[in-house]
Amino acid sequence: MFFNPIGKVDLTVRIEREIPVGLPSGATPLPIRLVYEGRDITRASIVQVEILNSGSTPIGETEKEGEAKKRWKLDLKNRDGVAVVPLGTARSKPENLKVDVVSGPSPDLVSLEIGLLNPGDSIFLELMLVEPKDGAALPVIAEARIPGLHEPVTGRRNVRERLRDAFLLPMWIVAFSALSVWSMYAYSKRSDKKPGIALAVVSLMVSLFASVALALGSSWLIAWFAANVLSK
Repeated sequence: MFFNPIGKVDLTVRIEREIPVGLPSGATPLPIRLVYEGRDITRASIVQVEILNSGSTPIGETEKEGEAKKRWKLDLKNRDGVAVVPLGTARSKPENLKVDVVSGPSPDLVSLEIGLLNPGDSIFLELMLVEPKDGAALPVIAEARIPGLHEPVTGRRNVRERLRDAFLLPMWIVAFSALSVWSMYAYSKRSDKKPGIALAVVSLMVSLFASVALALGSSWLIAWFAANVLSK
């Protein structure tokens, strides 16, 4: 799990985009108003969210003929108590995926009732935050009770970026160690072994920058392979 953060049961909730909506400050009176449920507001934020089964195991139970439809619930909650309002209807891929968006028990929570979510299936929806607070790391956090999963991964990174970031540090350690050993070996083979701080510093800097480049490239390739093969 250290090298591959994508488990068999894995749910990625990605904040794709945030669009602020607000009135200019200091200009009064204004010819327009922002109104929510009959009261004036000064600003809002439109949040585009993608929900992806990024694991290799279906989430939810298969619906059997003659039985009631079984759904599992995913909550999207604002930690600052800001009101979260669903906009329109959720879209899914594939289109026959069953999903309903319902209001939660409190204004700061929206719930999704989802049918069987197979690996690679995704849901897209838009939310509106009313009078969002400054400094929040994420507009909403996902919560769900899914067997085999501690919690959904909420953030701004897609699956490939999650894998790349997980592989970057291990690959840099390997590349730096290998280049350092190679530098010492190459120096030991020199006929004019002239010790000096300058030579050691140059060798260290070359190993450092080269290892960073190698780690970035190799972690990206491994992440691409894992995202397209291992997580399917």
